[in-house]
Amino acid sequence: MKTFLTSLIGGVLAGASVWIADSFDMPLWLSALAGAAGAFIGTYAGQKLLHVS
Repeated sequence: MKTFLTSLIGGVLAGASVWIADSFDMPLWLSALAGAAGAFIGTYAGQKLLHVS
């Protein structure tokens, strides 16, 4: 269950990053980059918050 929640946090943050980038009318490649960074940061934060090794 912890791995699911970690993935959920990463997915939500990735979606929010893309949504924010899209709201500023950024190019597609920049939205994709924001999504990748958001997924990485969200998954990392989820692992630290939920203590998943």
